[in-house]
Amino acid sequence: MTAITYSEVWNLDVIFKGGSESPEFADHLKITSELIERFQAKVNDWTLLHTSEDMVYLKELLTDFEQAGQKLRQASAFVSCLQAQNTNDKKAYSLDAAVTGLGAAFQTALSAFDNTLTSISDEVWSQILADHFFQELAYSLTERRERAKDKLSKDEEAIISALGVDGYHSWGQMYDLIVGKIKITVTENGEEKQLSVGQAANKFSNPDRNVRQNVFKNWELAWNEQSDFLAKTLNHLSGFRLNVYKKRGWDEVLKEPLTINRMKSETLETMWTVISENKQLLVEYLNRKAKLLGVEKLSWFDLDAPYGKTESKVSYQEGAEFIEENFALFGEKMASFAKKAFEDQWIEGEDRPGKAPGGFCTFFPESNQSRIFMTYSGTPSMQ
Repeated sequence: MTAITYSEVWNLDVIFKGGSESPEFADHLKITSELIERFQAKVNDWTLLHTSEDMVYLKELLTDFEQAGQKLRQASAFVSCLQAQNTNDKKAYSLDAAVTGLGAAFQTALSAFDNTLTSISDEVWSQILADHFFQELAYSLTERRERAKDKLSKDEEAIISALGVDGYHSWGQMYDLIVGKIKITVTENGEEKQLSVGQAANKFSNPDRNVRQNVFKNWELAWNEQSDFLAKTLNHLSGFRLNVYKKRGWDEVLKEPLTINRMKSETLETMWTVISENKQLLVEYLNRKAKLLGVEKLSWFDLDAPYGKTESKVSYQEGAEFIEENFALFGEKMASFAKKAFEDQWIEGEDRPGKAPGGFCTFFPESNQSRIFMTYSGTPSMQ
């Protein structure tokens, strides 16, 4: 058992002190912008010699690529944490827009970079990849080169990236904003409370079916009140993506996700076929759960319901110690890493209003740290 009492709130100050008002983060964004601009300038100045000498300039570009990419990833992770911990932090949304703009500029530079890679002859490309420096990068670089051949010209791709800031990405931010403001009305012990989506979702693991049912009723009402806005947002997200596909000449709606996941459509179809052929096992499980819960058929609010009527709660401290002890069964390194995450406050688990729904894990490459976001409910199920 540990002698340290773990905090349920993460520590972001060790990354950038001051939250969304952090002067350190403002400086970080400025440096990131300068690095992206430098990378963009070097890409624009890259004149191919069509000889193995091109590898010298390519090495410089990859160094700049890595520096700018790490800075941008660090900034993106920090902003995502700020928005998740407090959906009412307006400055965080402003910072998110700034990081999105930097991301678009970086993507424009990368499109030009990838486009130039396609202009290198296969003979020279083979010579470059034979160099020791590029051997570990051969797969990734070749993949970028091949994918670029499937896109528009660098100028057209630059326009898509620029329009994406106020198009694709902004609609995504609008969706996050709407969801962050949704409140679910719940009555507990005769007192009416307004819960965030994440807090309300945790109630679906309550052993009392009446509690789950009432929460679900108000959950549906709250989401339905935003249905027009959410539908329009999702339609524009899809519309932007599909129009980009059309311009690129892509007629397969899953082309990009399949490419990103390095998967063929046949593989995906096979996976779904296997799932479909074996879904009866899941159906039997759900039917059995319905019987154990004493209902004829499961409702959505029964899926996370525990078996039995006794509500068992585990404190955050107990849950952390349970994880450490059981991770140790797999290996000491795994247990010590989990212990470090708890001790160094890498985890945001406090159940409080104003947090974003869901959970995620993000990485800060420059700090060599991770952060985990969730809303701990005292049960194995959490949002």
